[in-house]
Amino acid sequence: MNTVKSKKVKLLLLFVIIFAFFSRFFFLDKIPSLVNSAISQRFFSASLSVGSVILLYLLVYRAFESAKIALLSAMIFSILPWTIEQGRIVSSVNIALFFLLGTILLAKKIKITALKWIIYLSVPLILYLAYTQFWLFRSKDFIPSLSKLTNDMFILTSPDFLFFKNPTFWWGGVRETGILYLSFLPFLFAGFYDIVTQKKLNILAWLILILLTSAAIANFFLLHHLFL
Repeated sequence: MNTVKSKKVKLLLLFVIIFAFFSRFFFLDKIPSLVNSAISQRFFSASLSVGSVILLYLLVYRAFESAKIALLSAMIFSILPWTIEQGRIVSSVNIALFFLLGTILLAKKIKITALKWIIYLSVPLILYLAYTQFWLFRSKDFIPSLSKLTNDMFILTSPDFLFFKNPTFWWGGVRETGILYLSFLPFLFAGFYDIVTQKKLNILAWLILILLTSAAIANFFLLHHLFL
């Protein structure tokens, strides 16, 4: 019975990988247009995007010891508009995500405490370097005010931005859809319900930190007319 179930999981995972490959490599030299049109440049990024699907499956499987949860995570990641868009261009975010997933998986696999602490301690350094880079190109209103943070946080968490229209998709891509599909809304509610009821404060803290960081740098988006 377990053998049959294992074969089904592997087959479904193969379908997810095939979809991820197709959605990122189909007309890669033409869609989206306007930027990074060289196929050699996009090929590397698209390959890492497909690799991230595999790494995410392995990471979630190792964390939850559930093939179903791991498969669902990989499937959702492979079909998200944002990940498809980033996987079809030369994106530093896409490349960083691949190496981040790989590093976390490596740390969990070899179980070296020192490596985990290196990763944790590197976070302040990364934030400092990112801040320094932004500071070099700062404008007079770089340091965000409370009103700016509030405005941009509302935009980044608005239903219109999440599900219907994303002004940050500027490369001739899918601006007429959000970063998520509307069908994912039940998963969001279920996730927040679990965080609150199970008192998973560490996850909540990370979500708040990510949201604040995104809101603080929202004015660096190419199309940022909505952001203050």
